[in-house]
Amino acid sequence: MARTGRTFSESWHRVANLKVSLRPTVRVHRQFFRGERWYVLHDPFNNQFFRLRPEAHDFVIRLGPEQTVEQVWEDCLNRHPDEAPGQEDVIQLLTQLYYANLLYFEMPPDSAKLFERYKKRRQREIQPLWCGRLAGSGHCRRKSGGRPF
Repeated sequence: MARTGRTFSESWHRVANLKVSLRPTVRVHRQFFRGERWYVLHDPFNNQFFRLRPEAHDFVIRLGPEQTVEQVWEDCLNRHPDEAPGQEDVIQLLTQLYYANLLYFEMPPDSAKLFERYKKRRQREIQPLWCGRLAGSGHCRRKSGGRPF
């Protein structure tokens, strides 16, 4: 988690009372990359991967349905005040995990949002394949200048 240097955030109220955790299918693997320790989250169900630094991993593994995000953050702050992520860092991390479909919320699912995120992800994956095949036919052109992608 890249530190923003800000301990507090004006958007904290949006996530402070949430009770979230990693999905039950997510597996955590420790990995050494270029001499540094990292943690890789892998969900075999949707084949999503996400890499975390140790301080972000320390925060994420404490998340669960019995504690709010704020309680977990305060616990991390009390344990390791110099290494604990700031509120802005936590918001950014939770957002990234949410868009990677690695978080579980104790609230009714918004099927429309889940489907929309899935659809956008599939479009990002498929678009380069289609444009590679259709580039010669002129179907994949940028709006500015008419050049192919």
